[in-house]
Amino acid sequence: MRISPAIQRIGLAFLFAGVCAAAPPPPILIGPGITPPKLLHAVDPSYTDDALRAGIWGSVAFEMVVDDTGKPTDISLVSPLGYGLDEEAETAVSQWRFSPARKNGKPVSVFAIIQVNFNLRGHAVYIHLEELRTQFNMALPHLKDPDKKRQQKAIETIQKLAKEKFGPAMYLLAQLLQTGEVIPRNSGRADELMDGAAKAHYGPALFQVGSLLYELKTSTGDAENGLRMIEKAAHFGSYRAQLFMGNRFNDGRDIPRDPDRASQYFRLCASMGHTDCEVDLAKLLINTPNRRPHEYLQAIAWLQLATEQGRPEARDLLGKEMPHLTSEQISAAQRLQAKLVHKVEVRP
Repeated sequence: MRISPAIQRIGLAFLFAGVCAAAPPPPILIGPGITPPKLLHAVDPSYTDDALRAGIWGSVAFEMVVDDTGKPTDISLVSPLGYGLDEEAETAVSQWRFSPARKNGKPVSVFAIIQVNFNLRGHAVYIHLEELRTQFNMALPHLKDPDKKRQQKAIETIQKLAKEKFGPAMYLLAQLLQTGEVIPRNSGRADELMDGAAKAHYGPALFQVGSLLYELKTSTGDAENGLRMIEKAAHFGSYRAQLFMGNRFNDGRDIPRDPDRASQYFRLCASMGHTDCEVDLAKLLINTPNRRPHEYLQAIAWLQLATEQGRPEARDLLGKEMPHLTSEQISAAQRLQAKLVHKVEVRP
């Protein structure tokens, strides 16, 4: 579904530049004598139905080379959103055209980071979901309220939202019914609600149902179905599913090892600021055979971010890499950080 008015114009930031020969040289910071490319023509990406149903909006970042004719090439995803938006953004970006960068007056190829912003503000889907989210978020603090009237009102709100098939409410009500902590325990009803939340494409519910099938492994079919559900949960924003799939593709456990697929999943949760994903992605990029210079800079940027969030493993890894870094590389990685972690609006 196409909603061009709801998609904000592209944010563009050129972080690195370098003359491209037969093999691209290591990226360098833009400095005196290099004029960055200018966007001449942009194609707006389309919103996916999955993203619309979830009310997702945020930004997708790509690294690419703008060649000496102004055409984008070697496009690679740096910071994803999921829900099919990354593929739509890449399709659009491949059709953009620029005036080429120039050095000493001559066109040159340059490395660039670009950002595509999706925005649903003002759209009917967004307004409706915001109303549901607001009711849900207002009820949450009162589920364990000492005031029994406020608690009962909060429970009734969650129950009402669950009847409206609001995924987070079905998921939460299922958990409450499973534990019996706030309302009487009802395992059968809890299972029905959890299945309903999964069918509503709520990522955490998909992961929970898929994990049960995968871990039970009562049959090959159950394990395969469970893995498919976990993969679907990763698509629908479940951090735990994204980390799970990243680790499986990285380790080659139960599925063929695929570092590129592992990187894709780690990026999904790393871009949301999860430090374990940031560290795992950084290690994967550092250990990639024949890695390109800009991939190494990405790894350093992820380690810097995780270190700033207090992750000891990231601090130790960064300490090992620091002696090999130039001051320009450190600065470039720091500038890259702002493009890696984005704010994304997603269902609770």
